[in-house]
Amino acid sequence: MTSRPAHVAVVVEPGPERVLAQVSGEIDMDQAPALRQELTAALAASRAGLAST
Repeated sequence: MTSRPAHVAVVVEPGPERVLAQVSGEIDMDQAPALRQELTAALAASRAGLAST
């Protein structure tokens, strides 16, 4: 059995009020810190929060 490394992709699109964050992939404990950092940066760049799909 071969395991593939987990990969998480985050696409951030600025909007007029909220930032849209699209997250895809498998999130595990190894990926969580990088995901948190990206979403925190997206939230800081937004005037009214995050929207997700």
